[in-house]
Amino acid sequence: MSMLPIGPWMEGQIVGDLPQVKIKQLLDDGVIEAIKPEVKVEVKPKTKEVMFTYLSFRNKGIFGAAGSICGGVDIRPFPKNWELNQLLGEINEQPSNWEANTVINIAEILQPGDLQIIFDCGYGDFFLNVNRALHQKLLQKKIPHDYTERPGAHNSAYWGSSIDGHLLYFSKFFNQ
Repeated sequence: MSMLPIGPWMEGQIVGDLPQVKIKQLLDDGVIEAIKPEVKVEVKPKTKEVMFTYLSFRNKGIFGAAGSICGGVDIRPFPKNWELNQLLGEINEQPSNWEANTVINIAEILQPGDLQIIFDCGYGDFFLNVNRALHQKLLQKKIPHDYTERPGAHNSAYWGSSIDGHLLYFSKFFNQ
């Protein structure tokens, strides 16, 4: 995934009863702190940690690699989905929240060599165009990455077949 699932799961597990969510602070600080005991994240420069593209792009000094399968790497085309408007505000009222919290814009801070990146998307996936756009942006910035398009849609059958390639990629990353 390119970002954590936002909506009832995140609200119940992470956000709780906060009256307003500051998504950057929540994800950058809260989630990293929350997952440390689970995935043994050590906050030190360039560890060989793998994380979702949202967190890893923002915290490129902590994570060495990023991966996404059918990821929502640009959330702006989907302002009514996944209760994002409850977290970021309505896109027409709070456009800066949406601009600042979409992976394709966060990619602007990347430089060649910051992260090893793998992502893919199926031809029938509703996220295909935003993944293609991220691929083009990374090419323009000369950011090395592994991007694949292949048959499939946004479903468990695609994810199940895609994960093998990601596991091989990350295995090589951890063993270098």
